[in-house]
Amino acid sequence: MKPFLKILSIVIFLISIGLWLVDGANTGWTTTEQEIQKIDEITEIEYTVYEKKLTFGIELPVAGTIAAAFVFAASLFFKPTKQSTSLS
Repeated sequence: MKPFLKILSIVIFLISIGLWLVDGANTGWTTTEQEIQKIDEITEIEYTVYEKKLTFGIELPVAGTIAAAFVFAASLFFKPTKQSTSLS
């Protein structure tokens, strides 16, 4: 159980960091809308359009790191399993 929890903590950490990096490493908060600046073709006035898009913020890797630390800490409370040696 102990090695499984240690591996799980590493996987949680790597997935949270990986998702954040793949999404663009946004250092702000998670947003569900993206602001797009457009220019009107006739009047040449700039205006803002909001497009629905989930962008992960800095809280994803932080939460993933905290969760990984808790799982790793939980692994420290388990005793190492004894491996049985069979004499064949």
